[in-house]
Amino acid sequence: MRETGVVLLTIPFLAVVLYWLSHQEKSSWSFGNPYSIVHRALTPARSRLDQSVASRIARMGVSSPITQSQYRREQLRWTSTAAIIGVLVVIWIHPSPMRSLLLLILSAVAGAAFRDHQLTIEVRRHETRIATNFPQVAELLALAVSAGESPIAALDRLVTRGEGPLIAEFDSAINLMKAGVPLVVALDEIARASGVAALRRFIDGVVVTLERGTPIAETLRMQANDVREERRRALLEASGRAEIAMMIPIVFLIMPITVLFALWPSITTLSSMTY
Repeated sequence: MRETGVVLLTIPFLAVVLYWLSHQEKSSWSFGNPYSIVHRALTPARSRLDQSVASRIARMGVSSPITQSQYRREQLRWTSTAAIIGVLVVIWIHPSPMRSLLLLILSAVAGAAFRDHQLTIEVRRHETRIATNFPQVAELLALAVSAGESPIAALDRLVTRGEGPLIAEFDSAINLMKAGVPLVVALDEIARASGVAALRRFIDGVVVTLERGTPIAETLRMQANDVREERRRALLEASGRAEIAMMIPIVFLIMPITVLFALWPSITTLSSMTY
């Protein structure tokens, strides 16, 4: 009975936390509300979390599969599911009241943290796809501009024939230019939102070249070469890490088993001779 009482007392607290996580509008809580103190105490933490989520979603650019409100709703579902699982575990194992309360709170927090971790993984995958396709895109831009096309025409040709998250970012830049935004401002928006350092350096170099009026073809060729070299270094570093990771099962699993198979007949023979 005590465990059931703890569960029933915890459910309103979890409901307040879930509402706080999912509520996106400006709060209108009054001082007469019994939960207003909890809400005011959690507001600074919520602001920091909202800024973190907004920055990570912005790093996925126009190809982001989710908005901040959709993310909060999904996080609410994950938290609710984890809290329900915690309730079932409490009913099953019958811990003490304090442990029951702690288990329920940890279950809800774990659900919210897991969805937050999934968002971080999605952002990393998006940036990995951009970094993988960026060398080819930079070379195509340099080739088109070297052939005599303007930067806008080269971007338009690239968007028309290409696909992927980076192409979607350049497509958004072209749409901004069609709406009257200068090319420098449109490219700067992509550079500020992107989390890929190579893309930021490339766009910054192009923006500086356009602002100074220097020939852009040579700049694009140099930038493409730098991107290609950086990609080659990244592949070498990844291969080195993979080689080290492959040594772990060899040293700690395959080699001990091999040594055991080699020494086992001798060990059994010595044991039989001893007896």
